[in-house]
Amino acid sequence: MEKELKSKPAQRQAMPAGNQLPASRQAPTLQLQATGVAQMEDGQKTALIDKTKLLATADVTMGIYVEEKFKDTAFMSKEIGEQVAKIAAGTTVEDAAKALLIQIENAFINDSGSSTLDLLGKKKSDRYRKKDFHKLAYPGNPTNEKKKDVVPGFPMDKARDVKKLISDKSKEKDKAKKAEIQKKIDEIYKDNPDVKTALDDEALANRMNADLETVRPERRANSGSEGVFTQDDLKALDSEGRDLAMKYIKDKLRPITSASGHQLSEAAADSFNKMYTDAKADGITIGLEDSYRSPAAAKAAAKGGSRTAIAEYSSHSLGLAVDVTLNSGKKKYGTETSTSPMNDVVSKHESDVHKWIFVKGGKYGWFPYMNEPWHWEYNPSGYRATFQKEVDDYIAANRKPKAKKK
Repeated sequence: MEKELKSKPAQRQAMPAGNQLPASRQAPTLQLQATGVAQMEDGQKTALIDKTKLLATADVTMGIYVEEKFKDTAFMSKEIGEQVAKIAAGTTVEDAAKALLIQIENAFINDSGSSTLDLLGKKKSDRYRKKDFHKLAYPGNPTNEKKKDVVPGFPMDKARDVKKLISDKSKEKDKAKKAEIQKKIDEIYKDNPDVKTALDDEALANRMNADLETVRPERRANSGSEGVFTQDDLKALDSEGRDLAMKYIKDKLRPITSASGHQLSEAAADSFNKMYTDAKADGITIGLEDSYRSPAAAKAAAKGGSRTAIAEYSSHSLGLAVDVTLNSGKKKYGTETSTSPMNDVVSKHESDVHKWIFVKGGKYGWFPYMNEPWHWEYNPSGYRATFQKEVDDYIAANRKPKAKKK
């Protein structure tokens, strides 16, 4: 009789306590989970950085700086990690990017070693910040008689001669005559090498200011197509209209709450007061050297050698300009509004006050005058039309009635 074969049941591996998989099967699963989390975090980080770059580029001012900084993997790593964690918790990438950009802006402003020139990118920043400028390199100074005491013996008459020759050369079309003019320039330079250095460095200073305008454009209040109220606008009025326009400007002056004795036109004062409060919340104190300046005071400043006070008509006399106190920041710069030596003017771009307004002042309607890191003008988009309508309405309401003909 054949033995009955009995199949033995397959042996099962005992399930560990807690119904967990055995270690041999558990590890690969955890590794896959960890890899998935890491990949998700990397994706969120990439999305965050890309969005932050996009926001910075749209704003223009911080675009080049942010793009260059993100090439360093250690840049803002702690802050990036914090924002990635917020994204994982439900914050949108856009909100996290906005928060990160603000952190980058504040870190830049509070870095005592940074300068608004860094916003041009490292190559251009180094070109200007490391340059040993001639003392008279500030635009206009090589031919400004008031600056003779800065460089005793500097031949300003020769500098003026060269500038005229350069102007003549730019207008001349004949190649032979151009060569003759250049020969005269070279002869002056040969006998006066200091003039060549000063004028070459002045040209570089102009280039620096033009480069800064690419990241933070000017919007002058008293000139240009977007000027709030230009000298041409004033001249277009009759005598009574001009007097009433200037009276309107004076009547609209309001005090600046943070600076006793200082005044600005009403909209500019309101905006400055708000900007001051917000800057103070960021740890930045915006002090003032100058604000509204009467036409008589502006005229006196022009006669005294100020290169920015154009006779009696300036943005200060419109109540739309301020000169800020850069020394209220972490660095000290001596004479606040001095235009020589030029290296001091360049260093003023490091002021945390200057950097704060440069980066954040646009949303309050304040724009730079690149030649002067301390000078800012109020001219938000569309303000020319608003201001001119107010002037026109004021003139119409206050004109003396014409005598009736008998």
